Amino acid sequence: MAEAKLFELTVNINSDGKIITQANYIERKTLVTALDGWKKDYPNTHVIGAVVEYLKKVSHAVEEDVAKLCRS
Repeated sequence: MAEAKLFELTVNINSDGKIITQANYIERKTLVTALDGWKKDYPNTHVIGAVVEYLKKVSHAVEEDVAKLCRS
């Protein structure tokens, strides 16, 4: 079975010693279009879209928390 990345959060340290966070995700509209093109009657399209939206919100909170920790 093929796989497609929906969401990824990476945390790295750069050569200056700064922590870099980056969230990558598929846009909900793109996801829905792709799933509808694959199987129009797939029952979990909107559930998967909601999961990605939730992870986006969580990642923004993580990025803010990491930034606060790095300032203290």
